[in-house]
Amino acid sequence: MFELKSLVFYSKSAGEIITINVSSLKLLCNK
Repeated sequence: MFELKSLVFYSKSAGEIITINVSSLKLLCNK
């Protein structure tokens, strides 16, 4: 089952908040 949780990161260099979907992140890692 895929987790619907989202990870939130604050990019100091970009000065903005970045949200990453855990399920999407797992798909990228599997490649």
